[in-house]
Amino acid sequence: MRRSTIVPTVTNTTGNVPFVNSHNNFAPSPNQVKAVQMNHLADQLSQLQANLSHLENHLHVTAIQAEAIRRMGALQASLLMASGRVLSESNMTFFQQEK
Repeated sequence: MRRSTIVPTVTNTTGNVPFVNSHNNFAPSPNQVKAVQMNHLADQLSQLQANLSHLENHLHVTAIQAEAIRRMGALQASLLMASGRVLSESNMTFFQQEK
């Protein structure tokens, strides 16, 4: 069984058909490598922009939720203070009635 040789390939701009540099069968030209790297960077940049857009949406929702949680916390604290006052007043009247 014959082993195949490993020849580095570079995809063209369509991304479908690999090609090998005809001048040197072992390595693509620097321009080809640069083009592939630039395409890869462009893809990564578009993915980063999409992720940043999602992050911006999530931050907007988080800001709205944080404000709602702050208001709920203030309401909870006021209810706790009011119930403490009611209970302490009822305890005072209860102890005064026992005397």
